[in-house]
Amino acid sequence: MDGLGDPSIAEKFNRARPAIEERDSEGNLKDGGFDVNSASYFDRELLELARMPSDNIGTIEQRPAHKFDTGSIYTGQWCGNQRHGFGSQKWCDGATYEGQWKDNKAEGLGRFMHSDGDTYIGQWKANVAHGKGIYYHKDLTTYEGEWKHDLQEGYGVETWAEGTRFKACSGVAKKSVMAFTFGLMDRSTAAHGR
Repeated sequence: MDGLGDPSIAEKFNRARPAIEERDSEGNLKDGGFDVNSASYFDRELLELARMPSDNIGTIEQRPAHKFDTGSIYTGQWCGNQRHGFGSQKWCDGATYEGQWKDNKAEGLGRFMHSDGDTYIGQWKANVAHGKGIYYHKDLTTYEGEWKHDLQEGYGVETWAEGTRFKACSGVAKKSVMAFTFGLMDRSTAAHGR
């Protein structure tokens, strides 16, 4: 859980996995199944990527859309057998990522939309929200602020649909200063708890 009582992005990415892989007669994963050892959406195709030929190492190139055994589809730039540069991937459950990739990881600026419609737009590092970003909950609640390792960390503002705002400077998983307001509070005020 993040400091505000909602599942963290990491918890949503790392949902429960099926106990076994189900494959069809051709050996493809069935019904959007994925490797049970996957840590996140972004890692589900790593075994398949490692088996791909690694031609043109050091050259970033645009290639046609690639459909993975999991059923997800990547469209974008490649460097050898790695998603690298700008690209988008859509998973079987409807989740999508569009943005920058580096060495098969979401790295830089990007947008991830969960299958339920929740969306994070911002900075990524090693497949997690890290830096500045905005998380839009489907219920119209938003969090705009700083992230570290998929957790709200630093200065941020959560806004509910009716206009109530929660502003905080936070440590990992705990809020150190908070204020409920209807107006704006500058960062220096929030940092000093006034």
